Amino acid sequence: VFLNGSYYGIANIQEKVNEHFLGANMGVNSNKVDILEYKPHNSEIQILEGSAAGYIELMNYIETHDLSDDLNYGYVASQVDISNFIDYQISQIYIDNGDWPGNNIKWWRTNDPLGKWRWLLFDTDFGFGLDAFKTGEIQYDNNTLASALASNGGTWPNPPYSTLLFRSLMKNEGFKQQFVNRYCDHLNSTFQSQRVTGIIDQMRNTYSPEINRHYQRWSKPISDWPVEVNVLTNFAEKRSPYCYIHLIAELNLQRNNKITLSADTSMGTIKINTLQLNSFPWTGSYFPNYPVTVSALPKAGYKFVNWSDGDTLRTRSVVVTSGKQLEAFYERAATEPDAIIINEIRYISSAGLESGDWVELFNTSDATVDLSQWVLTDDDPLHEFYIPSNTFIAPFDYLILSSDMASFHNRYPLISNYFGNLGYNLSSVGDAVRLFNAEKNLIDEVVYGGELPWPKVDAENGFSIELTNPERDNSLASNWQASYVKGGTPGVQNSALVISVQEKIMLATLKPNYPNPFTSSTTISYEVEKPCIVEIKIVNLSGQVVKVLVNEKLAQGRHECVWDGTNEAGKRVEGGMYFYSMTSENFRQTQKLILLK
Repeated sequence: VFLNGSYYGIANIQEKVNEHFLGANMGVNSNKVDILEYKPHNSEIQILEGSAAGYIELMNYIETHDLSDDLNYGYVASQVDISNFIDYQISQIYIDNGDWPGNNIKWWRTNDPLGKWRWLLFDTDFGFGLDAFKTGEIQYDNNTLASALASNGGTWPNPPYSTLLFRSLMKNEGFKQQFVNRYCDHLNSTFQSQRVTGIIDQMRNTYSPEINRHYQRWSKPISDWPVEVNVLTNFAEKRSPYCYIHLIAELNLQRNNKITLSADTSMGTIKINTLQLNSFPWTGSYFPNYPVTVSALPKAGYKFVNWSDGDTLRTRSVVVTSGKQLEAFYERAATEPDAIIINEIRYISSAGLESGDWVELFNTSDATVDLSQWVLTDDDPLHEFYIPSNTFIAPFDYLILSSDMASFHNRYPLISNYFGNLGYNLSSVGDAVRLFNAEKNLIDEVVYGGELPWPKVDAENGFSIELTNPERDNSLASNWQASYVKGGTPGVQNSALVISVQEKIMLATLKPNYPNPFTSSTTISYEVEKPCIVEIKIVNLSGQVVKVLVNEKLAQGRHECVWDGTNEAGKRVEGGMYFYSMTSENFRQTQKLILLK
């Protein structure tokens, strides 16, 4: 920086975190947000934009309800972006921010019926061993997790109000599992010491040519520079092991173990929890208390065969025992381009449910398909949207093409497999949706109408239209229904999916559960026509697996299983609509059930 020709050294220019920041970076209307901040000097919430009423109401609810109860937790999760909050907490805890959580906290939401509270990371300069070069105190072993969970840490830096939400959420076993596994994901990737020290080295090399002149300008001893950089490097090198130690101490976990995953990257990769891996063998550290989720992801032209332990489920839960090793095996697959179908269409929004228009594609095959430069159009052939290069759709997976990515993300924050903006909207009175491959060959098309025989949807309810069965002809109106779920089901199985028993009678039969609705338990009956491996699982409206009821090889004949309304941890889940799905050899079927409170 030079002022009137005089040298003033290095300046770090940062964007101000306000409503304009949210508008520019989060894609929301900057005039329709609530932004709050806590100022410890006067011990009250500061309203930067909008209103604090919704947040105060939420805190009152938390203080009077036990979040170990999944029903109560479900309400809080409807008000808080849980994934954002977990990442925020992990970041602050890892860096050992000494001026937090009682200070330097901002949180926000869009002030509409579906707005969820999210947290903003800023002013973290009390982290990474700030004062170690002056005091000589060890910083990297500070138990910041304990501070974040303290019920009364004094007036600063962690008074009771500042830890209330986190320690209340940690009473819920499902949240705790998500937090622990996500923390381990970060420790195995984002916060790996080699990665963090590499970034520090990169920044040191960037500043080095100018740093002498900067210190001379402000009459500071240049000897401070290498000492301070070494503090950062020392913290990065030694912090992660203590994070595992703190998790064990504060959450009463068993000792963490290592899992090694392998795959032939020419044919496929593996995803563990939230991490998609690209090189193998890969080793990470997790706790046996909470199973990890591993998914085999075949590349285009290949399909998943089985895991090295013989398991054939492409996505499965794994308990990380000492020395755990798994390899995913793939083989070449013959995939027809018509495996990709138009599966769901949202062409009208409603007040409070705005998401923009969108189209859901579904891969009906067991092989990954490359969608690079495929084209989606409507009735106007000049309305073309090109799917970005290096876009792949996994077996039996979904991809959303959205006209308004910002609105879509705000409405469906957990969905990540979407692209846009389309550059056009779909007509509410009828339109065409056409999908072409990169060679401009027509792969699929749906010409829908806004009146009978097409399902009727309107702006008041905001339903999508969805294909009742991906094996049926999607050009026929009789094979489409309005979604059972307001706003539709992008990225997850269609709520209207009912596979005809007559179509699958030679393979298997999944019968309606009874009773339905139910309060305490419900029985699911099914038949298989030959010995095969059967999986039956409960899935919520977000597509998350709640509980696996059956996963074994069964003999030919009739079978039953019972769901008592609990999740894998044995906790009662909140009331509402769920789906139960049955998967076996060449058979997939889903039906809906309703759990009453």
